[in-house]
Amino acid sequence: MTRSLRRFLRELPEAYREPVRLAEFESLPLAKIALRLDLSLTAVKSRVRRGRGMLNKKLQDCCRLEFDRLGKIIGFESRKPQDCSC
Repeated sequence: MTRSLRRFLRELPEAYREPVRLAEFESLPLAKIALRLDLSLTAVKSRVRRGRGMLNKKLQDCCRLEFDRLGKIIGFESRKPQDCSC
């Protein structure tokens, strides 16, 4: 699944790609991302939120996900094996 997430991340529009990558894969606080990218904190919050939404949509289109009661993914199955590498 990580391979799919990274592929989907590369497909995001550039304005969302780096803020999401820094927040999700490098676990940087939003304030540090704002400093690094020379953006306002509000802009970073918005881009990360929208980018996560885009990633979620791509992932939901690709895979059938199963969640635990806390919202963590505990299982998945490809909807379109030929198009998805979940």
